[in-house]
Amino acid sequence: MKEPRPVTVTLDINLLFDKALGRQGESEFDQIVDLAQQRKLKLFFTVISDVEDRSGAAMEVATRLLMDGTLSEDPHARTPQEFMPYGAGGCSEDDPPHHVLLRALWPKAGFMSKSMTNKENDILSLQNHMRNDRDIFLTRDEEILKKREVLKHSFGIVVLCPRELLSSLV
Repeated sequence: MKEPRPVTVTLDINLLFDKALGRQGESEFDQIVDLAQQRKLKLFFTVISDVEDRSGAAMEVATRLLMDGTLSEDPHARTPQEFMPYGAGGCSEDDPPHHVLLRALWPKAGFMSKSMTNKENDILSLQNHMRNDRDIFLTRDEEILKKREVLKHSFGIVVLCPRELLSSLV
């Protein structure tokens, strides 16, 4: 009998930080890694930039999981400058425009705000998630979790937090 296809999951970088820094959610991360090692999940990550990971802690976790085959890097995972060399809108014609996702999630975001870089990286991760046709976008980011209905209905992105993913697989 053929084994079922593993659920494909895009990990938001905050989950790698949770593990690297021993923050809340570390044990859930370990359970998710165990499920990936059992081939029930296929884990992917995208867009780790120097701005997001100045310490290198998240990249250390990602590298270890990449080396043991538990985690895969999305083919389009790059820094925002590499990913969008011509600025917002420089992505595939099949992708929703960058600004459409940005405004759907953060309609009042100021382009000069301190958090804009993180928002830009979140948008890139979501675009990669869609482009690569993943099943679940996994995050602990409250701003994204609050917008899960918009993401589901407008863009077809299923967003879960780790606890929800784990309980859905039991």
